[in-house]
Amino acid sequence: SQETPLSFLKSEWAIQNCELPPFLPLSEFSRLAERVAGVQPLHVGGLLRYLHHHNVVRYFHDESSAPDSLVYLGLPWLLEKVCQLLSCTLKRPSPDCPIDVCSDIRKLKTHGVLTTRLADYLWNEGHMTEKIRDDLFSLLRHLGLMCPVPSPRSIDRDIDGGDAYFVP
Repeated sequence: SQETPLSFLKSEWAIQNCELPPFLPLSEFSRLAERVAGVQPLHVGGLLRYLHHHNVVRYFHDESSAPDSLVYLGLPWLLEKVCQLLSCTLKRPSPDCPIDVCSDIRKLKTHGVLTTRLADYLWNEGHMTEKIRDDLFSLLRHLGLMCPVPSPRSIDRDIDGGDAYFVP
C-alpha cells in the first residue's frame, strides 16, 4: 500500500473546507490544486483519482481529456441537478410554464423521453451553459441514466425540443 502524498491531503481539505463553485474546468482545477497544495500538473490525474475514490469530487474523464472538461466539486449540487431531471414528472407544471415545455413534460411522463429544451428549462440557473448541460448529459450517459433516442420522431412526431434522450 502506498502512502498518500501530503499535497493530496491538503487538496482534499481545501475542497471540503473552502467556498468553491460546484464545478471547475479541469484547467482551473489543476491551477487550484497547484496553488493551494503544490500539486504539479503531472500529478493532477492521480489527485483526481484519489479525490474521486474518496467521494470528494466526481470526474468521469481521463487526464488526457480536454482542459475544459468539468470536475464536480459540489456533489450535493450534482445530485440536485440529476434529481431535478428525474423527478420533474412528479410535480405539476407551474401555471407560467411555456406550452412547449409542458408538452415536453408530458412526453417525459408518457414515453420516458427527455428533451434538451426541458433540461434547459429545469436547469435555468444563470451559470448553466450549453457546455455544462452537455457535460452533465455526458455524465448521465456514463452512469447509464440516459441514452440518446436514435429517431425521436419514431416515438412522437411532435418531439422538436432539441435532442431527445431516454431516461428512467
